[in-house]
Amino acid sequence: MSANKKGSKQTPSLEEALAFGMDNMEALVKSSAILAKGAQDLNKMWLDMTRTSFANAAAAFQTLADCGDARKLAQAQGDIAKRGYDKFVSDGCKVSDFTSALAATAMEPIAGRYGAAVEKLDE
Repeated sequence: MSANKKGSKQTPSLEEALAFGMDNMEALVKSSAILAKGAQDLNKMWLDMTRTSFANAAAAFQTLADCGDARKLAQAQGDIAKRGYDKFVSDGCKVSDFTSALAATAMEPIAGRYGAAVEKLDE
C-alpha cells in the first residue's frame, strides 16, 4: 500500500469533518432544547410549590388564630412545624430527582457524540 493511500485513509476528508462537526452541533442543539424545556418545567414546579406554600401559610395562620388556649396553640404550632418540615423535605426530593433526571437526559445527545468520536479515532 502506498503512503498516499494509507495517509488518506487515516485523514478524514473535508466532507467527513464537516458532517462530523454538524452532527456535533445538532447534538448540542438537542441538549440545549432539553435543558430549556427542563428549565421551564422546573420554574413551573417552583411556582406550584410557592403557591402551595402561601396557601399553607394562610391556613396555618387561621389555625393559630382559632386556638382558644395556650395548650391548643402549642399543639397547633408543633403540627404546623412538622407538616412544614415534611413538605420541605418532600419538595426538595422532587426537585433533586427532577434535576438529576434532566441532567442525564440532556447529556444523552452529547454522550452519543463522544461515542462517535471514539469510534472515529479507532478507525
